[in-house]
This record gives sequence, structure tokens and C-alpha cells, in this order.
Amino acid sequence: NHPINLREGQLARFLKMPVSELRSALQKLASDGIVDYLPQKDTPQIIFIRERVDADNLLIGRDLYNFRKNRQYERIKTAIAYAETPICRSRQLLAYFGQADAPKCGICDVCTGRTRTKLDNESFSKYREKIERLLAEEPLSLEQIIESFAPRRQEEVLKTLEYLIDEGVIAERKDHKLSWKSTS
Repeated sequence: NHPINLREGQLARFLKMPVSELRSALQKLASDGIVDYLPQKDTPQIIFIRERVDADNLLIGRDLYNFRKNRQYERIKTAIAYAETPICRSRQLLAYFGQADAPKCGICDVCTGRTRTKLDNESFSKYREKIERLLAEEPLSLEQIIESFAPRRQEEVLKTLEYLIDEGVIAERKDHKLSWKSTS
């Protein structure tokens, strides 16, 4: 009384007979009550090993239902907060696991400023001019450039630097310092 899966094509090759004849023979055995035979289908199937409960007879307690619903709601809320919070992703994860004093990672989308809004042209030009003046004196590290601006401006300065590096206006040297490329 244990159903088994047959590969009709494989069995037909083993018996050296066409698949259609094998199917006919199995159907004859099934009609005689010797075997229970369900023909092989080309589409995936699910066989339930237990009887499915009719939806009308399926009862989940109101308290358990509300508990699961609220728990799922909280999970979704937490995921959205994680994505929308302007706190370093690494710091958020480490805080979740109990390490509250972790430093910024410097590589996530929040730390690199990819989640910020675009910079207005006036601010960009102002930062660009100051960066150009700083780098005209000597090559500086990214940190040195950023620290020469007020803390509340540093995110915008980082965005400006990223743009200037991407456009090839600023080059990174082997010693990881940045230099202004001359236009001559």
C-alpha cells in the first residue's frame, strides 16, 4: 500500500516495448483492480501525504491569528525602518546583536552617501572651488579633505568628491591621496 513513482519511458525501454503499450498494460491492471495507476504527467505535481483540510473546517484561533499578524507587521516595519534610517547599515546590524558602540563601516550606501538627495549647483560649485584650492597646495587624503569642512557639510562634500573622482577631475594616487588633475 505504498505508492511508488514509475518512469514510464525508462520502464518501457527496459521491457523493450513502446511507452503507449506499457501505459495500456498498466491501465488494464488498474481496471482489473490489481494496481492503482496514475499515468505520468509532464507537469510538476504535488502529492499530499495527509488529507487536506477544507478551508471551511480550518480553524485558527483568533488570538493566534492576531499574534502572527502583528508579528509579521512588526517584521515588515523593522525592515522598512532599516532601509529608511540614515544610520550606517553595519552599525544597525551590530546594534541589533548588542554591539551599540560600533564605528561607521564607510562602505554601505548610507556611509557613502548614495541614499542622499542630489546636491544643488551652488553648493556643488562652492565645495568644488574649496577642494580645488586645497588640492592645489598638496595632495590630501579623503579624510583630510572632508575634515577641512564643517561637520554638517561633510556629507555634501563627500558627494561632491565622489562626483569629481568619477568624472576624472580628481585622481587617486598610489599612496591613496587625492590630487587635482591639471587641465593643461
